[in-house]
Amino acid sequence: MKAYIDAIGYGSGDISSGVDTFWLPRPGTTPITISAREQAELLAKLLDGTLPFLEKNVSILKEIMHVAQTPKGTLYGKTGSGTDAEGKANLGWFVGFVESRGCTYVFACNITRGANPSGTAARQIVENVLKAKCLL
Repeated sequence: MKAYIDAIGYGSGDISSGVDTFWLPRPGTTPITISAREQAELLAKLLDGTLPFLEKNVSILKEIMHVAQTPKGTLYGKTGSGTDAEGKANLGWFVGFVESRGCTYVFACNITRGANPSGTAARQIVENVLKAKCLL
């Protein structure tokens, strides 16, 4: 796993907190970190075929990420949420891409404020923007 993390340049590359938990922020651990910009750039490379993954595997990932289809476009993405040490929601994100009018647009929405900074809220923000831009 570390070899792939390094090969694709995923965020900080730090998986020292454990192979099955390195992406989870927990007290006393140092999770892997990646910015929203880095996530979008990495996803663009994946879709361009410049990362070391077979097209078959990228196709499977697209199937898993498919979340919405409209006459104007197809939306792919993954939500996520985080909590602070007291279990209060403090982070929400939605990372993905939309295929519309023959183009592919990648995005990463990361929210940390508001009454409910969840992945669901981040997805709603993205969908509203894409609909306003007539991409979805």
